[in-house]
Amino acid sequence: MKALVTGATGFIGSALCRRLCENGYQVTAFHRSTSIIRQIEDLPVRHVIGDLCDDISVENAFADKPEIVFHLGAQTASGKIRKRILDVNIGGTRRVLQSALRNKVDRVIFLSSSFAMGIPEKNHTRQAKPALISEDHTWNFSAAKWPYAWSKYLAEKEIQLASAYGMDTVILSPCIVIGPGDHYRKSNSFLVQFHDHPPLFHVDGGINLIHVQDVVEGLIQSVTYGERGERYLLSGTNVSFQKLFLLMSDVLNFTSPKLALSNRFSRILFQFINGEKNPSNVGNIENDLFHFAGYYFFYESRKARIQLRLSPPRNLTDSLKESWNWFKGMQ
Repeated sequence: MKALVTGATGFIGSALCRRLCENGYQVTAFHRSTSIIRQIEDLPVRHVIGDLCDDISVENAFADKPEIVFHLGAQTASGKIRKRILDVNIGGTRRVLQSALRNKVDRVIFLSSSFAMGIPEKNHTRQAKPALISEDHTWNFSAAKWPYAWSKYLAEKEIQLASAYGMDTVILSPCIVIGPGDHYRKSNSFLVQFHDHPPLFHVDGGINLIHVQDVVEGLIQSVTYGERGERYLLSGTNVSFQKLFLLMSDVLNFTSPKLALSNRFSRILFQFINGEKNPSNVGNIENDLFHFAGYYFFYESRKARIQLRLSPPRNLTDSLKESWNWFKGMQ
């Protein structure tokens, strides 16, 4: 089977390309000329250089007539202007869909983000059990304050519109992805930041972390088992920031911070440090946890696990160790 992967040199894209090749797929890897190809340079893939903002280069990616398209290409928030984020993530998705329609692709699998579902409805106290976000949750936050997540939400709308007009599409929405191979984040991964700049305090709230290979499994399984027009949340382990700091301290052999910073002061500090300096960075939850202090981004992915027949998620501590060992080896 022939598959096209956009964003093929990225963290998830490169892992997906490797798995597809192992499974006997003929893979076309679409990426920019400036992309780091180290993770896929040993794979028997067909490289197509281009940009999701360019109609011609996107169309060129379909020259080999793929049957399946994995659309992973995206612009993240960190350090990028808002217009580029919207142009790539929304406009690029529209171009991929248009080319897929012209080339009679069997299925388009779109990798979105759990953040496209918005934020938890309200803050939670440590005594209250946080509500779990599922596929039924919808966008409920400021677009200006979280351009990346907003762009993914609007890109999902493009996918849903194409589905309504008869295209076979599936949306997968992973939580924060960890594991080896994140070569674009060697200096700003939250693990590296924790090592280089140990925090003096922790904040209330929490996130969900999933291993990159669990995301790849979801992508592969959605080819066969994903229901047309459906949206699947891919989650790993829900963990409070306090417990995450403890786990990372064990992995890095550091002392975990004992001091807790209040939610209100955390947000004031975040805005003072980051808000005006780089507004497009606001909402990059991995590095800017202060902004979401008090919020529990906890998810449940029962639907995906049952319908896509997924294995249980990998152990979080093992995943953190694997991630850190890879980062250490790249230094």
